[in-house]
Amino acid sequence: AVVSTQSTGGRLAASLALTQINTAIRFAGFPAHAIIYQRVVAESDRTIAQGLRSFATKALGTMPSPLLFGAILDKTCSVWRETEDGVVGNCWLYDLHSLMIAFVMLRFGLMSASALCYWAAWWWMKEEPATKLENENDEQDD
Repeated sequence: AVVSTQSTGGRLAASLALTQINTAIRFAGFPAHAIIYQRVVAESDRTIAQGLRSFATKALGTMPSPLLFGAILDKTCSVWRETEDGVVGNCWLYDLHSLMIAFVMLRFGLMSASALCYWAAWWWMKEEPATKLENENDEQDD
């Protein structure tokens, strides 16, 4: 298939712009983690809270991804290699358009779920830390 360089250039520029916006939004949450742990978690529990957060991030962030991406790759395969015995082997040809859409939608869905969790945490926890800090300051003054 012949693809014009004009349409490819426009898509590349749009893709780069969206990637930069996504990266900025994604890294904007890192300071929020530090603030949440400093305000919400008791000082004696901060070490274990950081460890549990790190464990959950690694477990949920790295374990399911090979399964999800493998399932997408399997679903978008157009031609499978078969042996003479009828055993299915590796994929020889992928439907690239479906593959691209599936990967973009998976990433969009996971990033949307992550953003929803951040906003939910912010919504329900925004008032509690200030009250907790005021109570701790009142106890120290006495």
